[in-house]
Amino acid sequence: MQRCTQRLLQHFVRSTTAVHPSPLICASPTLYTVSCRSTHVVKVYKVHKMQSQEAERQPDSEVMHKLSDPRYIYEDVVDPKDEKDTDVKKKKRMIDIILLSTVQGIGRPGQVVSMEAGLARSTLLLPKLAAYASPENVEKFSHLLYEDDDTMPSSIYVQKTVERLTGACVFVGMNVREPWTLEPWHIRVAMRKNSIIALSDDVIQLPDEPISGPDLDLEQKFFYVTLTINKREKVRVRCLLHHISSHPKFKLPFNGLGVLDEPPQAILPSQQDYLTELFNRTKIYDFSTGTQPTPDQVAAMLQSSSSSAPEIQI
Repeated sequence: MQRCTQRLLQHFVRSTTAVHPSPLICASPTLYTVSCRSTHVVKVYKVHKMQSQEAERQPDSEVMHKLSDPRYIYEDVVDPKDEKDTDVKKKKRMIDIILLSTVQGIGRPGQVVSMEAGLARSTLLLPKLAAYASPENVEKFSHLLYEDDDTMPSSIYVQKTVERLTGACVFVGMNVREPWTLEPWHIRVAMRKNSIIALSDDVIQLPDEPISGPDLDLEQKFFYVTLTINKREKVRVRCLLHHISSHPKFKLPFNGLGVLDEPPQAILPSQQDYLTELFNRTKIYDFSTGTQPTPDQVAAMLQSSSSSAPEIQI
């Protein structure tokens, strides 16, 4: 057993120290190849057991040839000096950059971050979203870290949050037997059931017109509420009303998944145009990468399109 191990180690060392010059180098008459040798220290990965008198249970013969023999599996023994060299090489691949604008998932303007060199050059330095973190640039752009502009995103993840909420739909369940009027805490509880956490009722803005029930004419119809993120960004979230009851006799069938693929029917006529435009731009559960229009922008767009349409005289 010891001889076999020695032979395998000799074969491994020879194969790793062999020099394979490039064909271009060999063909060139002015270049010369210099052979070099290196040593790899290995150790057995699995400790060998003493051979017992009884034969050990072997795997099935059909899969035996697919398995690696643990007796011939080795692992490299790295010298601590070599570990320091590899760490230095890995650090050389990273560069420090200073952000000039908010980059989703990375940081805010004026923040110095360390990124992989190739990724930083292609995604941040080339589009001028960042600059090299030289002492001159750090001093030049240090004021960006303390600026608080209302047009800037409030956090590095707010854009992704807005995209998720734009494509979301909150199912609001209201009692089918007891009278009710929709309040912010109803929306907060419904959003929590849909894995959307609102810290307080103050961030939820209901429509100006009240929604009361029970009213089966409102069943499986849409409305939207406005959420405020970090006291700055506002996003409109679509909601679907459904009447519920704990008594089996008064339970209503729910076909919410089929309603999501059809043009929305608004509970409030004032929200119909905006819900239709939002449906045309972003389907439910289709998380877009664009910005969400405001109700004023949609109203202005519809007004301009209606005024530019030619008049038909009969």
